[in-house]
Amino acid sequence: MEDDFISRTPNGLYAEATVRDVNFIFHIEGKGDSKDTTKLPDYIYYDSIISNFFDGKYEIKVEGGKTALQSMVGNLSALSDGDSHVVFMDRDHDEMISSGLRSDDFIFYTMGYSYENDFWTSKILKKVLTSLLAENPRIDLFIIDWKKLEKRIAFIHKFNLLSKVNGQQIFKFKGLCGIVFEYVNGSFVVDSRCVFRLKNIWDGFGVRFTPQTRKVNKLLKNKFYSHPGYLIQGHAYEFYALEAIHQLNNSCQLFEQNVKSFSIYKNIAFSHFRSSPRCFMSALAIEYYEEMFSKIQQA
Repeated sequence: MEDDFISRTPNGLYAEATVRDVNFIFHIEGKGDSKDTTKLPDYIYYDSIISNFFDGKYEIKVEGGKTALQSMVGNLSALSDGDSHVVFMDRDHDEMISSGLRSDDFIFYTMGYSYENDFWTSKILKKVLTSLLAENPRIDLFIIDWKKLEKRIAFIHKFNLLSKVNGQQIFKFKGLCGIVFEYVNGSFVVDSRCVFRLKNIWDGFGVRFTPQTRKVNKLLKNKFYSHPGYLIQGHAYEFYALEAIHQLNNSCQLFEQNVKSFSIYKNIAFSHFRSSPRCFMSALAIEYYEEMFSKIQQA
């Protein structure tokens, strides 16, 4: 039987959980090159989380990008009884840029900007590096300096967010977003020319004291929003983590590696996370997801 044999209309969705013999159908964002959705990073992350925090039968549906998922939300909102469907959405910066998060009781959000921010913790970075470099003593020092780098990058991304609420953008969300850093003599150094260039772009916008900037700056005083996992856009956050891993790994090799093995690093990370997600999640994330799934179980 084809996976999409049930229509995406409200009537089709109403019967879907019963037909599939599950307690819940979880709808998630996600897209990638693999035709097998179970091999998509988004799927692996949510399957790991759900299987660990949820007690019941479930199915995960990968719906594509956020626009497609929002269309699905529209259909679910039309149901008189949609209790068998749950939608997981990236938090993004919707609280800052748009009217806020949706209040539908079947929609739940990531703790950080997106799942990548909740996934790439210091613990998972350390696990990847230990797998690559055994018990190299430089790993612990690397993690300390990674946290410093993370804060510096978050500071830059904060100004990009302040620009966006004013209709501007310092950089586009692609790769490292033009932020250049290097692991030199056991410490991360952000290229000063890169910082100078981005600062000049920000100053040129002339939006430092607008009402929009003041409003968002006030919101960002809340610890929930002021941490790097929220300020840094998800895909960029993953790129920074992978680039940092590569630079330490490369510095510890006898022969320099010219090819970046990001897919190898991701395979190591997701393999370990899938087997024991709580071991690699932050304490705050564990608390956040426990509360979330408690609400889902009670629905």
